[in-house]
Amino acid sequence: MSVNMLMGGADPATIVGLVKRLDVDLVALQEYTDEAKAALAEAGLDQVLPNAVSYPRPGVTGSAVYSRFVVSDLGYRQFPSTFGQAQAGVRVPGAKDVRVESVHPCAPANSRLSGCWERDIEQEPAATPDGAVNLLIGDFNATLDHEKFRAVLAKGYRDAADVAGAGFEASWPYDERWFIPGVTLDHVVADKRVGVRKVTVHRMPNSDHKAVFAELVLPKA
Repeated sequence: MSVNMLMGGADPATIVGLVKRLDVDLVALQEYTDEAKAALAEAGLDQVLPNAVSYPRPGVTGSAVYSRFVVSDLGYRQFPSTFGQAQAGVRVPGAKDVRVESVHPCAPANSRLSGCWERDIEQEPAATPDGAVNLLIGDFNATLDHEKFRAVLAKGYRDAADVAGAGFEASWPYDERWFIPGVTLDHVVADKRVGVRKVTVHRMPNSDHKAVFAELVLPKA
């Protein structure tokens, strides 16, 4: 599951509730702050997903991966902008090793920042078909209509929502109060060895994004 926390403000009880109700094994968080880390712990996230790679930052550049399974900290991918991504190795019993990144390139909020977004998203890693299973989960600030996002997929991935026939499920903005059409900016992107059973989106109070959940089938070890 992916959640953009809007500068750490997303409702922690809703996040933990979704993790429990959907039986989530792993959640990638963006815009993850120290305050969000503390609030999620108080809400019980550490109890249901006890393993984490955690890089809280003020504002919008913090990133984390929480997992039911054992994780290793592979660092924080620093983009040319101030944005970055938590990287985690995940050991899932019976499956090949998994490598996950909580995706969040610079947001192209205006024409001046479009180049920032392009430079960041170009740094998304390629899949490693002979190595670990790569999952890119988060807020790509892009839809399938963006050439740069399709170029990421061409590095050996599939978009889970596209595979599941859920590609039109908008994840941003959160609701109709924004008076603009909803678009799909948040994605679960998996290498081509990974099966996809379903993808759903869920309202997230106090964030401008919805949570995106995907049920994936990993290749056996």
